[in-house]
Amino acid sequence: MPKTSRSSSGRGAHLAGSGHATFLAALSGRVSPAEALRAQRAEIRDAASAMGSVVYAIKTADDLIKFGYTTNLFGRLAHYGIGIKDARRLLMVKAGTPVTEQEILLRFARHVARGKEYFHPTGEIIEFINEHRSRMGVPPLSA
Repeated sequence: MPKTSRSSSGRGAHLAGSGHATFLAALSGRVSPAEALRAQRAEIRDAASAMGSVVYAIKTADDLIKFGYTTNLFGRLAHYGIGIKDARRLLMVKAGTPVTEQEILLRFARHVARGKEYFHPTGEIIEFINEHRSRMGVPPLSA
């Protein structure tokens, strides 16, 4: 059974440790939607920081794909203006190092759109991302 605690607003019990449970608590009125959203954000932030060193791919506002490396995924996504509402812009995450990132950048260098980290969404890049999405149990992107 999930742990419960009294919410700071006094609106009722807050279910800790499960985004799904928090969502259900919000639906049932046990916590406000704002409290549920705060809890969900905290869980995502905790999960992202627990990942440690990762290589990621995001979809940019101009429909390019940016590969990068970070030890703080939540902070990096915030830097690029990617919040809960546009989490779909996070295309791929995998454990990695700066060397892993460089290998990816070199592999797709012929598809670079600008700089060295921004790429056109070619079939080859989408296929690479989909391989990693499949390992995470996430539906594939369409080409």
